[in-house]
Amino acid sequence: MNKDFCVCITSLVVIAICLFAGGALWAADAPALDKEYTLRLATSPPPSMFYGVGVTTADIMTKYTPPQITVTCSGLPGGTPAHFGRMKRNEAEISLVNSSHMFLAYHGKGRFKDDRHPELRCIAFCFPQAYHWVVRKDTGITKISQLDGKKFGPGGSASPRQIRL
Repeated sequence: MNKDFCVCITSLVVIAICLFAGGALWAADAPALDKEYTLRLATSPPPSMFYGVGVTTADIMTKYTPPQITVTCSGLPGGTPAHFGRMKRNEAEISLVNSSHMFLAYHGKGRFKDDRHPELRCIAFCFPQAYHWVVRKDTGITKISQLDGKKFGPGGSASPRQIRL
């Protein structure tokens, strides 16, 4: 992935989260923070791109929010669905999640039918998820319906790509 693109996306995420986190915590103890806060950010484990985004986001948030606020990043397995559970159990305050799972979890639909998460709030929309189906030219496959019955790897276990398919 292009390094400039990653830096741009990370910057947008950080700006949105800093505005939210700093503003929410300042408002809670206005006019000054008299205690320390640690915000836990849940993201995917290495080598995921989102792990790098999460670590960078946590570092920048810590640097540019009041000194009483520290943001830590935990790269944990399970992807977005697991992060929702961590937030519900108060094991994380912030998470980078995919928007389709956010919608389903909030409304209690699909895989979240019995595990609704009405406590979730989206504070920033960072970028759309665009996926492309790619095959080798020598397969002769020219449309998605030709994948029926074929073996293929849509993504890691419990990844958004695997779950959607």
